[in-house]
Amino acid sequence: MQIEQETALGAYAPLMLEHVPAGIALFDAHELRLLAANSRYQDLLEPQWQHGHALGHRLIEFLPRAAYTEIAALFQKVLETGVSSRLEGYASPARLNGTRYWDYSLEPIAEQGQVRYVLLTVTEIIMQLQAQKIAKQAKTALAQAQQELELEQQRHEHEETILLSVRSIVEPQAFAQALLRAIDTCFSPHLLALYSTRSEQEKLSLLAFHTPESWLQATPVLPALLVGTSGGSLLQAMQQRSPLIRRTSQERETGQKESRERDTLLALPEIACVVYLPLWRAQGAQCEGVLVAGFATEEELDALVVPTLSACAPHLTEALAETWIHAALADERQRLRTVLDQLPEGVILVEAQSGKVSYANPAAAGLLGYALPHLVGAPLNQSAMMSPYRFPPAHQQSAFRWNFALIHALWGKVIVNEEIVVSRPDGSEIVVLSSAAPIRTSNGLITEAVMVFQDITAKKQLEQQKNEFFVVANHELRTPLTAILGYAELLQLQFPEGADAMQRSAINRIAEECEHLIHLIHELLDVSRLEHARLELKKQYLDLLAPLSQVVITHAQTASMHRLHLTLEELEPVDSLMGWFDLLRIEQVIRNLLSNAMKYSPSGSEIEVGVRPRRDAQGMEQEVVIWVKDQGMGINALDMPHIFECFYRAA
Repeated sequence: MQIEQETALGAYAPLMLEHVPAGIALFDAHELRLLAANSRYQDLLEPQWQHGHALGHRLIEFLPRAAYTEIAALFQKVLETGVSSRLEGYASPARLNGTRYWDYSLEPIAEQGQVRYVLLTVTEIIMQLQAQKIAKQAKTALAQAQQELELEQQRHEHEETILLSVRSIVEPQAFAQALLRAIDTCFSPHLLALYSTRSEQEKLSLLAFHTPESWLQATPVLPALLVGTSGGSLLQAMQQRSPLIRRTSQERETGQKESRERDTLLALPEIACVVYLPLWRAQGAQCEGVLVAGFATEEELDALVVPTLSACAPHLTEALAETWIHAALADERQRLRTVLDQLPEGVILVEAQSGKVSYANPAAAGLLGYALPHLVGAPLNQSAMMSPYRFPPAHQQSAFRWNFALIHALWGKVIVNEEIVVSRPDGSEIVVLSSAAPIRTSNGLITEAVMVFQDITAKKQLEQQKNEFFVVANHELRTPLTAILGYAELLQLQFPEGADAMQRSAINRIAEECEHLIHLIHELLDVSRLEHARLELKKQYLDLLAPLSQVVITHAQTASMHRLHLTLEELEPVDSLMGWFDLLRIEQVIRNLLSNAMKYSPSGSEIEVGVRPRRDAQGMEQEVVIWVKDQGMGINALDMPHIFECFYRAA
């Protein structure tokens, strides 16, 4: 049975060798003559040696000369040592497909202690090499991707460090210093500086710098101000609107010798390259400045430093611009605060949300009798008991009466020229004239309230003295005038015998002047009553048109230098104008207006007194409009706001 199996295997052995995916050949050990070979091996030979033509021939005869030396040496090694040997990755040129790669395996076959045959196995390894090449390329690509990923992660970390360092800073110099510290932490440059353009494009001012202190003291290379073309690389970077990189190696290669073309920072032995990063706002509307970074080496400059700073540039530009806006607002706020601090009037601001005094100027603290630190920050609604000052119970309500004006303002009410009596901690009282109003945002939200007030105590005291004077004058002057007028009227009733016309005229003139003086005294008292809103109107139901016409006629008779006439609108001369009027006061006002019109109008000009009723929907008179129109010079526009002030005289 075993013999039959061996016979069968021997019969199929040639067929099995033909299907092996490798070339197999048996050589004679003495002359390296090819004794047997499968088709796979014969296909590797030159065409003329294929299809069994190489059988029986020596290796040197059919193997190309270029390959024979190396392959023969391998055979010789196996024959000498009697040990199998391999040649891996042997490259040989192919006729059609270029270079092909093989693995050679030589196995010695010994008989009776001597090597009689050599079995050669040749395996093509082009697919394995291609797979190895692809794997190597993939590994290289993966390594590059991993390196790029790590680099990108590093860039993001640096961007986050830089941007977070300036996130909440609103002062330009502090912004610049924090930015340079963050960049130094990330990249350790040898020199850092930030220049700002402010509002002038051709002017650069140094905001901050960062560099080794000892080196900077020895070599001061950063000017505080650059104007015009003195900026060199800084201005060039601004003009090209992209990062400008200066390298020592490049300047040596280009051979630039002129000082105006060379970068002054590269002339320093510590600096190998300098990066100038212009900070342009969106759409190129404004350059906010230039960031300067000098490095001792160019390591990671193009891969890490420049991409990171370029990515941060738009955010840094907007942040820097905002710091200048905040700085301008702070300057304006300080300017306004200085002005308010110097005002002689008191000014108080109260926050709507907290109800606390957010600002008070020294004048306000002085008028209210507080120390300024006790007033600022105090709640508006605090009671007298919460105050650091101890007010008597009778004074507690009046001591904080000024709070009410601000409370009304916080509710949206505007208060103008309101007099308030304020009791101060020392027990004294003052009268202040106050105005208060809400402060709103653009959408109408009330955020604060402001009150402005001034001490009018001296004015009120003066008014009191004036009123007392009017009372005394009324009493002291009217008493003798009444007596003089009485005697003059007695003389008018019975003139002395023998009195001539001149004497009679003098007596009449005395009576007239006394009446005039009494009238002036009454007007002075009226002024006092008007100032204190105590002037009473005595209204009667009567016809206004008739007495008004009589006043005009009377003045027309005496005004020989002017043409005086009455104009009626929506009325006829025979009509009546019934209503409740204080005829005495109306006549007083009309006489004063006519007196002024005749006094300030050109001679021969026309003066018009007009009357027009205002009626309701049913045709009933509700009001009467009376005017006096002349052709005088008029009132200057600057004097118009003051025409109702007492004793004010227009220019």
